[in-house]
Amino acid sequence: MIRRVLAVVLTVSAISSTVVSGQDNTTPLAFPDTLAGRRLQAYFDAYAGGTDEAFRDFQQKHGRPGSPAIETRIAKAKKFRKTWGVLTPRIILFSGERMLNVLSENVEEKKWFRCELRLERTEPYWFKGVALYPATGPELCIQSHGTKELAEAVARFQMAARVPALAVGTIRGNEIETAVAGVRRFDAVEAVEKDDRFHLGSVTKSITATLIGRLVEQELLSWGSTLGELLPDIEMRPEYRDVTVEELLQHRSGLPKFSSSDEFRAATEGSKLNERTAFAAAALKIKPVVEPHKEYRYSNAGYGIAGLLAERASGRTWEELLEKEVFQPLGMRNAGFGWPAALSRKDQPFGHRMKEDGSLQLQELGKQGLTKAAAPAGDVHCSIHDFARYASFHLQALRGCDGVLKAETIKRLHTPIPGSSSGFSYAGGWFIEHVRIPERHTHGGSGGSFLAVVVLEPDSNIGVVVAANARRVTELNTIADSLLDWLRSS
Repeated sequence: MIRRVLAVVLTVSAISSTVVSGQDNTTPLAFPDTLAGRRLQAYFDAYAGGTDEAFRDFQQKHGRPGSPAIETRIAKAKKFRKTWGVLTPRIILFSGERMLNVLSENVEEKKWFRCELRLERTEPYWFKGVALYPATGPELCIQSHGTKELAEAVARFQMAARVPALAVGTIRGNEIETAVAGVRRFDAVEAVEKDDRFHLGSVTKSITATLIGRLVEQELLSWGSTLGELLPDIEMRPEYRDVTVEELLQHRSGLPKFSSSDEFRAATEGSKLNERTAFAAAALKIKPVVEPHKEYRYSNAGYGIAGLLAERASGRTWEELLEKEVFQPLGMRNAGFGWPAALSRKDQPFGHRMKEDGSLQLQELGKQGLTKAAAPAGDVHCSIHDFARYASFHLQALRGCDGVLKAETIKRLHTPIPGSSSGFSYAGGWFIEHVRIPERHTHGGSGGSFLAVVVLEPDSNIGVVVAANARRVTELNTIADSLLDWLRSS
């Protein structure tokens, strides 16, 4: 079944079968049918030949005509080959139309290298060169808490998705399997590890909603409490005064979206108040974008304010609350806040932003990420195993099992307002896809340089979580669909 699933993904991504480990020294690597793939395939063909004629033919077809002279380029290529030996391409780490990185092996010396293709920036994108970096072998590029089948599948999914690193978790009832593949950053060789952390983006909303459910059970909040009651010291427009806690979580507050951290920062600039209080004071003075109570409108602002409500009700920060009320009870040992990699923590996956040409740009450390006000809407990170544990907890609660929260509380967070003409509704931190059979409960998230997706099928008692350190939405959704097909039929 895994092979059938892989066939679907690899067909979609126009990448044929490839070698997952370096143990097979005879099967050639199939390069993707892209400009980068064709150029690098031709380069390795010439490199394998090693003759003046082979390198000359390559340069005439793929190198810029003119300066430097072809003979100079041939001499450079031969010196490169003499220094590093004969390299055999084994694994495509990630690729795009004009980008390609390949894990290659010097078979005689049993050494591994990451080969990075470099093309010129303007059409017709002539071959510029290949950069070579020492690398770990493929056995360190794939780690798993699950079966060998899943580990090998995730390695192929990672190639197909063209992301530096991919993490996948499958949930069948309360049984969890996870695997990761790839590298922490596209310009280095450190392999991603099974406990490495991935940024969840807006999946954080469901975690904040879970926290609110916990506080409701502790009678520190109630679903029907209003903003006017809970924030009496904050001046707000009258339309917001009777918006309830539950309506905030269902995006029925009428608050504007606040799409970026820059918008959150602008709202709090110059205020002497606590940042989350300052944001609420600013946002609640803005005219509603839709009528509160009745209309759905996705709003990061609403979840930012929900985080403040949790703080006001408990006397603890949102971060402290999540640690005590969600992470610790669920055994999420590698969960935290902000980008996984930081100036003081570089042994984690780095985020990658996608340029228009499909190439990757490393997220710089030390630059501002999400603000404290925006964090409850999208700033949690965790390992793929933690992510799967969290998803499994929700799945089991939806099937009637009490746990850290009562099943009825979780079911309420997954119950949307009636009626939807678009095929989905929004509940408390979850999209409910009605057009799917069986019905799916899902959410995705991205801060721009990571991507995460969780999908649950309560009727089938299965679920998947997928995370990557670059944003390629279509590919990750395809992976989730394929894994659910496999779980459903196996």
